[in-house]
Amino acid sequence: MELGDKGRNVVIHHLGGAKEQAGRLTGNGELQREDRVEQARQRLSESD
Repeated sequence: MELGDKGRNVVIHHLGGAKEQAGRLTGNGELQREDRVEQARQRLSESD
């Protein structure tokens, strides 16, 4: 995995966490689900 890919994955992970928190604070279940999908994609791309 290249350094650029690793950095991108870290950014995606943190943005996803921010979305999850925003979803919890606002009661927006869709935003929380989007976070889970993004984090799952990030974990899959890390495992490659």
